[in-house]
Amino acid sequence: MSSLMALLLPKLFKLTPRFRYAEETFQGMRRIMVEAIQRHLDDRDEEEEDGDEDEEETEPRDFIDVYLAEIRRTKDIHSSFYGVWRTKFLRNLILED
Repeated sequence: MSSLMALLLPKLFKLTPRFRYAEETFQGMRRIMVEAIQRHLDDRDEEEEDGDEDEEETEPRDFIDVYLAEIRRTKDIHSSFYGVWRTKFLRNLILED
């Protein structure tokens, strides 16, 4: 019934406490992921400043590290890992923007 209500009366459904709780939870998770991506980018920038770019020595901590390592290696201008869109694609992949 609640899914039918959401389809037929979306504005009314958004006023229900259940929807508000779900939306707040989703936004909280989204903030956590944005912060995690930013921490990884900051760590990567610090490594580059220190001249510690040898990613073979350090094991990736998670998917974000693997993705950022691929961005570093990519020279193909047609790749989604190349250029200005590279971190945008990462964010879209994780957050489904």
